[in-house]
Amino acid sequence: IKELSKQINERNFEADSLRKELFSLKKSFIQKDKLILDFLDNTSTLEKMEENEVVKLMLEKEAYILKKNNISKLAEVNQDYNPKFHQALNTQLEKKEQYRIVEIIEQGYIENDKILKLAKVLVE
Repeated sequence: IKELSKQINERNFEADSLRKELFSLKKSFIQKDKLILDFLDNTSTLEKMEENEVVKLMLEKEAYILKKNNISKLAEVNQDYNPKFHQALNTQLEKKEQYRIVEIIEQGYIENDKILKLAKVLVE
């Protein structure tokens, strides 16, 4: 019971921290600075984590904030690589006519045809 109580307290602390960070994000998103985009990169990492209510809430809020501000993500796994929108981080690549994105390291964003940040990706 003590171990479960400890785990619950840890989860509650994580949830509170994420809520505070989300509240801060909402207040400052209008500025659209790089700190905000870096935070959104962290939510992309959440997609890889175990599904729980806090993670789902954060991802829903991210989608809402992006849509509300007419901002779109630039990269998806299995999407064709486009140097206009993506920065390939691979150091050694076989010469090919077209590459596909296999992993997103940092998400990129676009607003009304203006690139806010290139997506950093791994390709093959």
